[in-house]
Amino acid sequence: MRSRSVLVAAVLAVVAAACSGGQPQATGLPGSPPFELLVAGADLSDAQEAILTDGEISYGEYEGAYLAYAECVRAAGGNIERGPFWDENDRDFHVWVGWPAASDAELRAAAEACWAQTVGPLQDWWLWQEMGRPTRQELEERDRRFLAGIGECLSAAGYDVPGRPTAEELTAIAEEDPVTYRACIEEASPGFGDNG
Repeated sequence: MRSRSVLVAAVLAVVAAACSGGQPQATGLPGSPPFELLVAGADLSDAQEAILTDGEISYGEYEGAYLAYAECVRAAGGNIERGPFWDENDRDFHVWVGWPAASDAELRAAAEACWAQTVGPLQDWWLWQEMGRPTRQELEERDRRFLAGIGECLSAAGYDVPGRPTAEELTAIAEEDPVTYRACIEEASPGFGDNG
């Protein structure tokens, strides 16, 4: 699945997009102010809603969502080659999915539907929780530092990158040289619990 760095970028992108709107309304959930930011527009399954009811995702609940994902993919004809397994460095689960070549596109669509109904937005919530539940302003600052770090790394690798790059400005480099881009994401990725 996605690496921690991609997850950080995903959460920050969701927050940045949501921040362009008005102030979110409280949901009544404990720790609810960022709830709309993290799962805004998500079509939560009953299981996801039940997990988020108390505003906290336990390790067991999160693992259960990944197990449900793996079972759903198997039922759709996919092959779980490894996992779900916990990665202590990423502080997240990973699943390696294999696809029979004959029906690749159909199975990928099924796996995406499985993801949306099992793990989906829970992963963003889990990441936010693991980062120490930073505020919107802290997330925005992390986003700025993260993008600047990627830009510095890409500059050192010989790419012409502006001093305060946007995600859009980095996209062309990501498409041209995904290996270097991924390495720079890993290098620039904020650590969990490091809100400052």
